Amino acid sequence: RLNAEVHVEAWTGKGLVKNAFNLCNIFGKETLPQLLDRTLATSKSPLWDFDWIPHAVLIDCGGDDYKKAKTTSEEKFSDAYTD
Repeated sequence: RLNAEVHVEAWTGKGLVKNAFNLCNIFGKETLPQLLDRTLATSKSPLWDFDWIPHAVLIDCGGDDYKKAKTTSEEKFSDAYTD
């Protein structure tokens, strides 16, 4: 057993530079970098206060930046990833 606590922040269709559903705006225009400080997924406040620090962080992102025929450039993706 890892004896670790869990907090899940899960989004569908969100990318680092552009979202999968960008044209129809189903889930809002915010990209992942604009959402990471939120405590609750659908609310702009309260923001995460970083008092609780997880033992591990798993991030699976970027797939939605490359889902459509017009993909995100490598430069824009790298800039957003390292920002």
